[in-house]
Amino acid sequence: MPLGLPKVPFLVPGDEEVTWVELYNVLYRCRVIVLGSEIDEESGNQAVGLLVFLSMDAPNINILFTINSPGGSVVHGLAIYDMMQWVKPEIMTVNLGLAASMGSLLLAGGELSKRSALPNSLTMVHQPASSFLRTFSVDAITEARIMLALRENVVRAYHTKTGQPIGLIYEDLERDSFMTATEAQAYGIVDDQGRPDLFKFPHFRVQDEDRRGEDEDRRGDDDIWHRRGKDEDMWGKDE
Repeated sequence: MPLGLPKVPFLVPGDEEVTWVELYNVLYRCRVIVLGSEIDEESGNQAVGLLVFLSMDAPNINILFTINSPGGSVVHGLAIYDMMQWVKPEIMTVNLGLAASMGSLLLAGGELSKRSALPNSLTMVHQPASSFLRTFSVDAITEARIMLALRENVVRAYHTKTGQPIGLIYEDLERDSFMTATEAQAYGIVDDQGRPDLFKFPHFRVQDEDRRGEDEDRRGDDDIWHRRGKDEDMWGKDE
């Protein structure tokens, strides 16, 4: 029997009692984007929309982008990648389990020095392929030309983010190249392995001013939901 999407308690500003809301809604509220499925039109549009909204909501506070994805559409994946480079907040990326195909490019596409892979995660790169073009009436020559252009864009993106030679990247993309967290770090896709401050959210803001004093009295030094101070360098400041 399916359990459905988990719900967690959340205090809506102005309410006296907590409301049970879907887990992902709370994570989005905490500026955490979760890519936990294949990259397709729906997940791509959702990720792009969240990046735009969170950038508008607080342009000086960073965004955590978690990835556990087998990859998917190169077109929709590049749309997410481009938006990650365009928005003002720095994007922290982390591989939770598998970042394959376009998922590995999104992992590499985070802010330099703020890309992580958990110790037991796997990263995989390979040549991009897209069934997207098959939904249109294009001839084989046109499809091949577009795919070559997309492949060049992907290679240049990897080159920009990893510093690896373009020729080596082309060679590695010819097959399914799996990497451990250590190998992904050596390749330049990530910068570290499971940094301990990844899941601290000092930017979470209490919206209900009437409860601020009461909440602060209950907080300790280890409260990761409201703490600022030493973590501000990683997350940025809400100015």
